Amino acid sequence: MATPATHLPRPAQQQARKHVLMFSRPRTMLRPTLWVSEPDSAADAAPATYRMTCDACGAKSHTRVEFGTAQDWQLHHAAQLHHLAYTQTITRPWRARMKDPPPQPSGHRWAQRP
Repeated sequence: MATPATHLPRPAQQQARKHVLMFSRPRTMLRPTLWVSEPDSAADAAPATYRMTCDACGAKSHTRVEFGTAQDWQLHHAAQLHHLAYTQTITRPWRARMKDPPPQPSGHRWAQRP
């Protein structure tokens, strides 16, 4: 259990107060920010990819941009081995961005982020 600063010897008491003061004052106040998560639709974004996995044996198709390639693998695998259940995996790029900053309250100065 921590000893209150008033019960410490004089030099230790002063040091404890400095420690409390150092962490009790905020140095900057950051503006609250809202974030949005959305699919990445930029021209340079990676394309969505598709893959099928057989639930019976765990075999997987190759990961491709065209869904038809994964579906062809599934149908071929089903015809050969009579496995009927599959899981589709879609990988799509997403991006997080800051929503438009809220208006600043009058008379309050928010710290600017670098």
